[in-house]
Amino acid sequence: MQHKTWLELNSANLRSNIQMLGSLLSSGVVFCAVVKANAYGHDLETMARILVLEGINTFAVDSVDEAMKLRAHHPNITIFILGFTVPERFKDVIKGGFIQTVTELETIHKLAQAALDLQTKAKINLKVETGTQRQGINSEKIRDFAFEIEKMKDDIEFVGLSSHFANSEDVRNPDFCLTQNQIFFNTAKELDIYKVQQPHFYHISCSASAISQPTTQFNMVRIGLALYGLWSSEELRRQNLSTSRHIDLKPVLSWKTRIAQTKDVRAGATVGYGRAFLADRPLRIAVLPVGYYDGYRRLAMNKGYVLVNGQKCRILGKICMNMMMIDVSQVPQAKTGSVVTLLGRDGMNEIKAEDLASWFETINYEAVTGISSHLPRIIT
Repeated sequence: MQHKTWLELNSANLRSNIQMLGSLLSSGVVFCAVVKANAYGHDLETMARILVLEGINTFAVDSVDEAMKLRAHHPNITIFILGFTVPERFKDVIKGGFIQTVTELETIHKLAQAALDLQTKAKINLKVETGTQRQGINSEKIRDFAFEIEKMKDDIEFVGLSSHFANSEDVRNPDFCLTQNQIFFNTAKELDIYKVQQPHFYHISCSASAISQPTTQFNMVRIGLALYGLWSSEELRRQNLSTSRHIDLKPVLSWKTRIAQTKDVRAGATVGYGRAFLADRPLRIAVLPVGYYDGYRRLAMNKGYVLVNGQKCRILGKICMNMMMIDVSQVPQAKTGSVVTLLGRDGMNEIKAEDLASWFETINYEAVTGISSHLPRIIT
């Protein structure tokens, strides 16, 4: 079945990334695949299916809804919910066997009550603040939380202790990352002193720190962006190349569309809304059936390009809701139905997620997660 705009998911590249990233983990360290935000725009269910086949059985998502999608197809995997869940959904969390991240005693009490109602246990992951100032309890409060959780041991299973790095991708200035790691280590060590429930998993490390700071691994690492073949920073990529244990991440996602129409435009004509592009010479242009509704940002106007028959074709004028125009004057083969690459490789040229991010004035994370979920994803 042909589509007018679609994404291609390279399963071989995903498998390669899994193997390379797995090789960085110390013996016994759990590989937790982060598939939140629709697997960073790649498609949660498709990515999870391949990951499970490759032996990954621990996952992290943002919401109970994402967790339920995973559980529907994979009854035996371990699933962490990293984000906030409203109390009305706590019974869904418990029934699904999900591990809910918590940062307040009130939340733990409500989970315990829901578990009591269901005559089972709720699983929790306690998040500790180490310097990012996002989710997390102050590390000084670990004693209070530990003993309160112990009181609820009939209803609460203490599964994980976690934190989150603020700038682990900044390999030129690793001090803050290492300070956060030390705070987390000290918190875990303090918890171990108390005769209370101890968590099964300790995790603070992410893609960037797994690559650049092996001492941060504890017994579980959350791998997200790198899984999909993307780098957290250019500095991290360069540092990786200079090490003996360097890895070659391969992008999983390509984004393609087709030419919907070609036409000749005279010199002096303007293109698109707001007449934002003025043709200074006769041009042959193509209309593409993709726009900002699909996730291709208006910020790329008059500066981004696409690939047609392996050649760079600049974007002309403003990106529309469902369409955009490009210059195909130098591509005589271009015609209605011709494949156009928005992200990925065509011949000798490649458009990277970092290129989109530059044109969109954002980061590669946002560029790929912003691609609309309504577009079909095809495994190659």
